Amino acid sequence: MRRLVIVFSIFMCIADLNAQQLPQYTQFLMNDAVYNPGIVGTRDAFRAKLNHREQWVGIKDAPRTNIITVEGPILDHKMGIGAFVYSDVNGPTRQIGFKGAYSYHLELADEMELSFGLSAGFVRYAIDGSKITSRGEEIELNDPVINTGFRSKILPDAGFGTYIHRKDFFAGISVPQLLNTRVKLFDADVEALGRLVNHYYVIGGYNYELNDDFTLTPAVLVKYVSPVPVQIEAAFQASFQNMVTAAVSYRTEDAFSVMLRYNLQDHLSVGYSYDFIMSDLNQYASGSHEIMIGARFKDTKED
Repeated sequence: MRRLVIVFSIFMCIADLNAQQLPQYTQFLMNDAVYNPGIVGTRDAFRAKLNHREQWVGIKDAPRTNIITVEGPILDHKMGIGAFVYSDVNGPTRQIGFKGAYSYHLELADEMELSFGLSAGFVRYAIDGSKITSRGEEIELNDPVINTGFRSKILPDAGFGTYIHRKDFFAGISVPQLLNTRVKLFDADVEALGRLVNHYYVIGGYNYELNDDFTLTPAVLVKYVSPVPVQIEAAFQASFQNMVTAAVSYRTEDAFSVMLRYNLQDHLSVGYSYDFIMSDLNQYASGSHEIMIGARFKDTKED
């Protein structure tokens, strides 16, 4: 059983090194509330979005991620509420999570708003021992790592975020996985090494209106999780009449991405992005696909 704990700990370390303990999304400008509960309810209406991501296509058991988000303003836009459901599968390991979110909004000078958000929920971590293939004489065929079957654990989770914005500017910082919960799936005589480690996200950007039709948005998302280096994702987005949006982005030491979104009458939107891998993984994978479908409901200020 000791080997079982060691194997799971290795998977947790791999997740840390590749920033995959929390799911990764290329379309962070199109679904930014995923990263910061302070953003929940800061728009004019309730919105629902579905993201599906196939990462590192060509590599067996590469990450596959799905997330559904619903969020919007309440009480005359003084507060916001939201819910997030996601699944992330990485070979023999997987996680399914649910979070509820709440934000409180303060009106500042110059049409600026400051909001504070909290999220809380749970994540179900699991490992499927039947999907682990052993090689080498040092591992016995009856090793419990291989024969343990499916094990899972439901763990509490929480996060905090703050966000400041006005029509032409936005910035925020958030810290998910605040509880730093220890992940221990197996009854063993050694302590589990894996944790839901703290992540730190900083997002910022500027909306520059060229004219009544075109808006340009340079933006940046900074990610940090100890002990790996800071990762920076810089994006440049152009929007025409809030109907067609195109964007490019670069994620340091990882990928260059292109994105396109179409907004139908400001109620239904469809987006697609493709990551061109810039790291050594490009020898084994063709890239990463991400699809987003969104719906915008009635403006709450009209009620």
